[in-house]
Amino acid sequence: MLAPLAAGAPLVDTPDLYAYRVGPVTVQVHLAADPLAVTASTPCR
Repeated sequence: MLAPLAAGAPLVDTPDLYAYRVGPVTVQVHLAADPLAVTASTPCR
């Protein structure tokens, strides 16, 4: 379902969590959350 969003292979692809990386940003989609939750994180510099 979310694979087209990822620019490559997903980092995590489970029933509860889908995560992928776009450049330095890691995007996490928490599928088990109600409502669905999306978070993004970047590395510290």
